[in-house]
Amino acid sequence: MSTVVRDPVHALEISTDNLPLLLPSACLAEVVALPRLMPVPHAPPWLLGVFGWRLRPVPVVSYDMLAGGEGHTPGPRARVAVLYPLPGRQPWEFVGILSVSEPQSRIIDGGVAPAALEDSFYCIAAALKFDERTVGILDFATLAKVLYPVR
Repeated sequence: MSTVVRDPVHALEISTDNLPLLLPSACLAEVVALPRLMPVPHAPPWLLGVFGWRLRPVPVVSYDMLAGGEGHTPGPRARVAVLYPLPGRQPWEFVGILSVSEPQSRIIDGGVAPAALEDSFYCIAAALKFDERTVGILDFATLAKVLYPVR
């Protein structure tokens, strides 16, 4: 019999007030301290604003608010995880996800189990159990549709 050996996947856990998010490290461009955000007129409340990063405008999304949760004022430990462009977007269209604290490195290997998750969590493709905690894996295609609706 042959055994399937899978390489571990390096990921980053983004802390939110509702459901921690798990992002593959390869999707992450940089983590920055929460900068001053410029408001976007007529934007939905979950789009917190835009900031300049490496001479590019980066929109910052609150997953908590996108998923229907309450908004809150980010604290001094808040960070923005700047992601590479979402599926179907231009190479310069980065997006930021608000994290309430410094994102934590995680390794997904054979010891991590899938978890059941309520359908109420928006933009989540799947969920995993880490040390009795459930984390959601962000659905990048759905997030791209939400951020860049077709008109």
